[in-house]
Amino acid sequence: MAFRLTRSRFHFAPVCLSLAPIRFLQADLMRLVTKGLNRNEQLIMILYYYEEMTMKEVGMTLDLSESRVSQMHNSIVERLQAQLEERRPEFA
Repeated sequence: MAFRLTRSRFHFAPVCLSLAPIRFLQADLMRLVTKGLNRNEQLIMILYYYEEMTMKEVGMTLDLSESRVSQMHNSIVERLQAQLEERRPEFA
């Protein structure tokens, strides 16, 4: 199953699935993505992608600056990309 990380949600292909299973898949994907992250990192990913908050709103929620949230987000995404790249043969 292919997925891509976008601002609004995790999108899955194929899109022919009904809405209920997609919600379960999104929850499973969120658990997979946030596994191994500390609490603040998990919250950043959940609030930004799942709750669709802005970086500024995430920062206010976590008592962090918008700049710090952005730095942490970039670091998290880079680590996740590296992990996925290492596991690419599993998905082929």
